[in-house]
Amino acid sequence: MNVPAVLGRLTIEEKIGQMFMFGFPGTAPSPEIEEFIGRRAIGGVIYFARNVTEVAQTAALSERLQATARDGRAALPLFVAADQEGGIVARFTAASGAVRMPGNMLLGAAGDPSLTEAVAVAAGEQLAACGVNVNLAPVLDVNVNPANPVIGGRSYGEDPAMVADHGAAAVRGYQKAGVMATGKHFPGHGDTDVDSHLALPVVPHQRDRLEAVELLPFRRAIAAGVAGIMTSHVFFPAIEPTPGLPATLSRRVLTGLLRRELGFDGLVMTDCMEMKAITDNYPAGQAAVLAVKAGADLVLVSHTPERQAESLDAVLAAVRRGDVDEGRVDESVARILAHKARYDVGRVSPPDRARATCGTAAQRELALRAAVSGVTLVRDRAGLIPVHRGSDARAAGITGIAGIAIIAVSPRPLSGVEDGAGGPTTTPPLADALARAGLAARGLHVNMRPAPAEIERAADLAGGAGVVVVATVAAHRFPEQVGLVKRLLGSGRPTIIVALREPYELARFPEAGSFLAAYDDSEPVIEAVAHILAGKDKAGGRLPVTIPGIDPAA
Repeated sequence: MNVPAVLGRLTIEEKIGQMFMFGFPGTAPSPEIEEFIGRRAIGGVIYFARNVTEVAQTAALSERLQATARDGRAALPLFVAADQEGGIVARFTAASGAVRMPGNMLLGAAGDPSLTEAVAVAAGEQLAACGVNVNLAPVLDVNVNPANPVIGGRSYGEDPAMVADHGAAAVRGYQKAGVMATGKHFPGHGDTDVDSHLALPVVPHQRDRLEAVELLPFRRAIAAGVAGIMTSHVFFPAIEPTPGLPATLSRRVLTGLLRRELGFDGLVMTDCMEMKAITDNYPAGQAAVLAVKAGADLVLVSHTPERQAESLDAVLAAVRRGDVDEGRVDESVARILAHKARYDVGRVSPPDRARATCGTAAQRELALRAAVSGVTLVRDRAGLIPVHRGSDARAAGITGIAGIAIIAVSPRPLSGVEDGAGGPTTTPPLADALARAGLAARGLHVNMRPAPAEIERAADLAGGAGVVVVATVAAHRFPEQVGLVKRLLGSGRPTIIVALREPYELARFPEAGSFLAAYDDSEPVIEAVAHILAGKDKAGGRLPVTIPGIDPAA
């Protein structure tokens, strides 16, 4: 692509269209998204789980969207983006025919950046086969705040240098697979206790602290050649003096800090402009104009056609009245076109190639190896793991492995970035995985906030077991879950806690003698936990975060 020539032929409407990426509902193009692509020349689309049923279907969808773009007003290929972070944030899962890789905190626990790079290559190859050319990953936030409701296990950990090492490795892996990586959420969302999907968080630290913690992983990702950086809807008073102005809308953050000080010359894209940190404070059109003026190249509006149209119209009107200089638009569009050419974004594999590329045995083996390497045996005072060698089970008169009870919390989304859960299966996935590993177990689901009757049913099941395994989900946020765990710990039955989110919950029941940190509930992680419980593998991870008030060795 001859970028200057293409830029020269585009109308101002087409150039502004290139600066937007929109989401849409359903597994086929909506009339609105076809209109935005064909007539308004938007630069890209964003996939969510709502757009994905199966990898071949998604590849066909990508090709249909690219064909609409080729036949459209600007005749330019599309960015096709997805949040495929792994772990709790993944639009492509086993149900679609892909391998969902373990999440970042588990990879941080594994402690091997070369493994992180290999996982990113495998994830990127699957995305590319489905026509996705932009991964909205890796998360580069340093999770130093145990109360963080939206980052948590999406972060590699609490050590900035370690996060930087793994983040740079992920960037190399995704881009080796031909998919643009996007580091997020600049300048850092790790030390917040508010979800920006719901309100505006504030990071009050001074600049020297930001340099040492928040900014280090972004500097390293830039050095690694990251193609894109996503902004955060977070207020940083040490950088932006205007009260309450989020980073996404701050020229001091995007142009002053990111472009000039850090020297980033890739694509700056906003987080979704329909998050409440933005919509509670700005109309859609005004927010889009402010983001462009601040220095954003790509404005993401994920859901609502009316807000999408309002955003396009507002930026066009701002350019026509001279509030936004056309040269500012040209700078962004030149970068967009250059990246589209560099990554050959119009190329889409046929659907049968997607099926052949995704979900391979090699990818499953890699994911399981990564999961085993990261799952962390935080403590096991009574030697209950592996469970089939547990003396307590034999002393209780349970023959071999027949006395395992699985009490599993059914996960549901805890932040705006997560997809809705499909509801509990007939038996807990961990019970099924244990069966594949050769251990029989009886299973029971409970809700995230188990009712007293559910706790009683769990206690009844546990009372007849030789070993009880409780699979928790962010129990430190749910007093009812803590009550369940404490009831089971107080029953006198040998009990193992498996934390399927961040390990911070151990601080709520420090008396637990056996605690496995699994970090997420992806399919490979559940399989790895089963292998570890059955003695087929040993947990290889080390905690990448501090649990407040807890000495893991105690």
